[in-house]
Amino acid sequence: MALGDAICGYMTQDKNEQFAYNLKQYAEENMSFKLSSRGWAYQLEGMNLIDKGDFDKIANKINELRKQGLLPWNFTAEDSGRVAEYAGYGDYESLEPAEFLKDELDNIKTIENRYNVSFWNTQEYYIEVWVEKVDLVSLFKGVCCKYYVPIANTKGWPSINMRGRIARRFDEKQREGKKVKLLYFGDFDPKGMQISNRLVKLFNDISASTGYIMGDDVVERFGLNYDIIQENNLTWIDNLKSGSGKKPDLEDKLYVDWISKYGKRKVEANAIIPKPELAKNIMENAIKRYLGDDPLQQYEQTKREKQDEVEQLKEKVNLTSIINELKQEL
Repeated sequence: MALGDAICGYMTQDKNEQFAYNLKQYAEENMSFKLSSRGWAYQLEGMNLIDKGDFDKIANKINELRKQGLLPWNFTAEDSGRVAEYAGYGDYESLEPAEFLKDELDNIKTIENRYNVSFWNTQEYYIEVWVEKVDLVSLFKGVCCKYYVPIANTKGWPSINMRGRIARRFDEKQREGKKVKLLYFGDFDPKGMQISNRLVKLFNDISASTGYIMGDDVVERFGLNYDIIQENNLTWIDNLKSGSGKKPDLEDKLYVDWISKYGKRKVEANAIIPKPELAKNIMENAIKRYLGDDPLQQYEQTKREKQDEVEQLKEKVNLTSIINELKQEL
């Protein structure tokens, strides 16, 4: 395998150009989304090209190659919190006014096709997803988009702003008569489990400000869990250091209890990256537990019924003929 040869060369001879070239080729031919530098380490480990002791070296090397221009600067996934919110706004080609009006009038001829309804108005539950690592947003986004489920990266402990925004939406949906559910996917380590176990409390800590009190059954951790790890042979890391490299206090009860059950080891959420189909199935099954096996059917039926009503009204007022007359005047 060319990619494997390049990595072996990199590890012994520092063949940076070949390594970068094969990474780009592999991404173009096999990847439907971008990975972070550490996500690439998991991908390569899943292909048996490196072992877990090489993760930091691979991640650092990829970032180095981005700086050198051997890999594109945007080769890896971007943290959405660091993207300029208004980049590109106001920068577009414009038609002449008459042509613009003609195009808009043509669009009105098929306006019924653009009429939409709220997916969530056709569902019993309203769902959002939180993940602990940015790579998981890319991994789960396709499934979440399919079912109109918002997904966000907490980057560890969620901020007050993140909690406040969901509290506002959940409160609104509950007032509309919906049940709400927050699905969480995080690291299988002491801190990762602590985060998911404390999410309800974290929301209720700001209830005086938001006016929303979260029920104990609202949060569901759907991964990682021990069964998924063992059944699918996901990668254990033989230490309990934090992502920043900070060593834990092993006398802390949080870590004492963990070590008694699982030893001095952990599994990062990124470990599922080399198994994208497994990840997508886990995500889809978690959503369908609350939306049912075919949540899109009722939505599509309701949308078609409303679009038919729009088309009937359009015909009733003879809108197409009126539009054609207006275009002739232009």
